[in-house]
Amino acid sequence: MPRTYPRYLAARLREALADTPAVLIHGPRQCGKTTLARAVGERRGYRYFSFDDEALRRAAGQDPVAFVTELPERAILDEVQRVPELFTPLKDAIDRRRAPGRFSSPARRSTTTSRCWSACSR
Repeated sequence: MPRTYPRYLAARLREALADTPAVLIHGPRQCGKTTLARAVGERRGYRYFSFDDEALRRAAGQDPVAFVTELPERAILDEVQRVPELFTPLKDAIDRRRAPGRFSSPARRSTTTSRCWSACSR
C-alpha cells in the first residue's frame, strides 16, 4: 500500500477556496498537488478533470468557451497549463460570477500558468 503523507496545506487550501474563485496549487512534479486538491475538493463535491487525458485536452482546446460553460459548479482542473486556451474563458466565467471556490487547479508552475491563472483569481 502506498505511503500517505500528511497534507499540511489542506487547511490553507480550504481557507483559499472559501473566499477566492480560483486557486492555483503549483509546485514541482510529484510533490502532492493533485493529491491535496482531490483530498480537499472531492469531500466538498468538486469534480476532477485531468488534462493528461488526451481526449479531454482535445475537447477543451477545440471549444474552450463551451468546455468552461459545461463545467460543474466546482471543478478541479488538473494540468490546466496543458490547455492555455482555457484561461480566457475561465477568467470570463469568474468575472461573470465571482463565487468563491469555483475552480481548483494543481499545475506545474510555468510563467504562462502563473500569469494567466493570477488574472483569473483577481
